[in-house]
Amino acid sequence: MTVKKLATIGNSFGVIIDRPMLRKAGIDPGANVAISVENGAVIVRLAANGTSRTRRGERLEAAVNSLEKLPAN
Repeated sequence: MTVKKLATIGNSFGVIIDRPMLRKAGIDPGANVAISVENGAVIVRLAANGTSRTRRGERLEAAVNSLEKLPAN
């Protein structure tokens, strides 16, 4: 468990999540996340429309495959 201090951001609060923790959760920086409260805990999950490494990898693979099918100049 990692202990963090809440930072004041305007009238709200925020927590900096370290990159290794994001990687472990499969969440890339800049991804859309869903935040909820469950049993007194704040839960952060990749949003349904978020971008995970897996989905990005699949899209990259599809793009490379498409490029390979183009005629050579």
